[in-house]
Amino acid sequence: MPQTQPATQPPSRLAQRRTPLTTGGMEKFLRQQGIPSPCYRAWVGGQSFKELIAMNPTWKLRRWQELVLENLDILQADEEFCAGLGKAQEATG
Repeated sequence: MPQTQPATQPPSRLAQRRTPLTTGGMEKFLRQQGIPSPCYRAWVGGQSFKELIAMNPTWKLRRWQELVLENLDILQADEEFCAGLGKAQEATG
């Protein structure tokens, strides 16, 4: 009998090309990918979502999603780093 592959999370839908880049859209997409916001922010140098949007005023949400997906393996491979961020936040929070 053939073995079945474990169920994987279905890929998130990408935003339409005209959808503006917003903090809410960024947070939702990261959540869907299983990437904690503090981990992503640390990966981009500690910038807030608002700062990223201000630095890239013409970007659309889909373009940003594509950049995250291109680097998804790096972000997910840094689980130990992300876990450390969570512990640091709990200690200071």
